[in-house]
Amino acid sequence: MSRMSSHSPVHFVVGEDEFLAERATQAIIDQASPAAEVTVLRGGDVAEGELLQVTSPSLFAQERVVVIKDTELAGKDPTELLLQAAVDPAPGMTLVVVHSGKGRNKSYVAKFRKAAEVHEVGTLNQRERQTWVQNEFRRRGVRPTPDVVGALLESVGSDLRELASAIE
Repeated sequence: MSRMSSHSPVHFVVGEDEFLAERATQAIIDQASPAAEVTVLRGGDVAEGELLQVTSPSLFAQERVVVIKDTELAGKDPTELLLQAAVDPAPGMTLVVVHSGKGRNKSYVAKFRKAAEVHEVGTLNQRERQTWVQNEFRRRGVRPTPDVVGALLESVGSDLRELASAIE
């Protein structure tokens, strides 16, 4: 799922599955210091000045996590600034760029992949969903039989958020 070490200051969460993107983003935030300041912005709403402010070095040398969601909705100039921040991140900052892999900024996907630790969160096919359900059970210390996994998928469907809720 990831390409580099978990200590990378820049993470690129790419793919269409919103639930998996939320999980991957939260896992990255959870790796930061509990005292870290977390800022979450939407790519389509962020202004260049705001982006410069959150990605610039901190005057107080505090640890920060900056999450930019829906990057595919951002304009060209904010996306360029974000790419610069990804290539040369400020000290003490963890940058998380979340992108569907589609949209008008699709051409930037390859550039972000080169600059960051990549977390793939694409839509799962049937076999991958079965494996995902098995792993969800295992995270809770349960080893399900194939019949249990099949019955759950049949009754709940393919929505990962609903499947995770049913397993809890």
